[in-house]
Amino acid sequence: MFFRHFRQWKSEKLFGGGVYIPHSIAVISPYKAGKNLSVLPGVVIGKNGEGDRSKTNPTILDNVTIGAESVVAKDVSSNTIVAGNSAQVIKKYNFDKEIWEKTKED
Repeated sequence: MFFRHFRQWKSEKLFGGGVYIPHSIAVISPYKAGKNLSVLPGVVIGKNGEGDRSKTNPTILDNVTIGAESVVAKDVSSNTIVAGNSAQVIKKYNFDKEIWEKTKED
């Protein structure tokens, strides 16, 4: 597990191995994280605010990268890159082709 700069935890958390958090993030509700998680600056994990109806205890599976300034308020599948507020999958790893592929936009 690698942390750089300031970190503060306000809740229970459970990390797998290989977690990389290079800058400040906010964790505001309990969550579980799998192996090989990269969290970029300014990320919020958990409920976004009062009245927010999103899941409050997200599970983040293995091999996930969370983009800067993202808000993760729901479960994140393995082998994905997510970003945004609320975080959406933007790339998924294709094991047959051995490449990261952009997800289709609706």
